[in-house]
Amino acid sequence: MVLLDDNFSTIVAAVEEGRAIYDNIRRFLLFSLAGNIGKLILVICGPLLGMPLPLTPFQILWLNLVTDGLLGLGIGVEPAEPDTMRRPPRPPSEGILAGGLGMKIAVIGTVLGIANLAVTYSVWKSGSANWQTIGLLTVVLLQIVAAYACRAWSIPVYKMRPFSNKALLAVIILVLALQALIIYLPMLRPIFGTVALPLDSYLGPLGAGVIVLIVMEGMKQWSNRDRNE
Repeated sequence: MVLLDDNFSTIVAAVEEGRAIYDNIRRFLLFSLAGNIGKLILVICGPLLGMPLPLTPFQILWLNLVTDGLLGLGIGVEPAEPDTMRRPPRPPSEGILAGGLGMKIAVIGTVLGIANLAVTYSVWKSGSANWQTIGLLTVVLLQIVAAYACRAWSIPVYKMRPFSNKALLAVIILVLALQALIIYLPMLRPIFGTVALPLDSYLGPLGAGVIVLIVMEGMKQWSNRDRNE
């Protein structure tokens, strides 16, 4: 820590900023690793169930760009949570995945994977020619839900201030716009292997998003049960 003046509030502000940066690193790990587990489950388990490859290599690259890349940048600038300075100092020897973060990554990643697989498999099984595009859309929408829910682990989604992280909000709008372009712009569809989707095709991905959000909010309540008592 480099002190620029002799004002004690400067030290407090520096500690708060350091804790916020550390929390954002953990948020990014939770979001990114869980999301990659979800995509891995879809790609591995889909063919085991008799499906063709659910995502093409180019689609996987696209997902890494718009989810891990753009959404990850938005998560990295999340402001400090209200209770940041009320928490006790963490032990210097504590690992980055301490406090149950590793378990959260595994559980959320598994939930994302099952939700991705359930939607994609059910649409493929129905014989719809849109199944791969719907699967791609499902992965993107679930990653957006996970990114927003990961903003604060001590605060439920309905209590979050939606405009406190304008960067993430702008990135979510950008990702949705880019995803719409590769689905509905004729010149991009052959490149990404997508087809134009009717509105009723969004019901499955949106329903899966609601389920993922409920699971993540339930995990928050369970993690914070001692604090709430």
